Amino acid sequence: MKSNHEILLVKAKNDLTALEGMLEKPEKFSEDIFGFHAQQCVEKTIKAYLSKNEIEFKLTHNLGLLFNQVRETNAEIADKFDSLRSLRPFAVEFRYDIEFEEGNIDRRKVFDDVNNFYKFIEKIILE
Repeated sequence: MKSNHEILLVKAKNDLTALEGMLEKPEKFSEDIFGFHAQQCVEKTIKAYLSKNEIEFKLTHNLGLLFNQVRETNAEIADKFDSLRSLRPFAVEFRYDIEFEEGNIDRRKVFDDVNNFYKFIEKIILE
């Protein structure tokens, strides 16, 4: 049976794979959907890290709160990937905001940043 952190890492990888597919056909996926999967990948990756380190976390989509928990154990990770906090609105607000404006995110940069974060944490977890 897989542990909680292993399950979360698999789920995060699924969101990362979805992002990669969305890069190939950006016209088929709105930015709010792309941003949602980016946010979800980061959220689940953080929760996998916290779970692996036996740190209880709240069931929240707030990346700021989750990064603060990471900071308590490893400030280097929190500082290195702090820019990913900006994905927080994609979890809830932008999913339901009819006024969301397309063209505000650089999908390639977001994908690269999220991918780098995932790989960094995956390496730590699997060591």
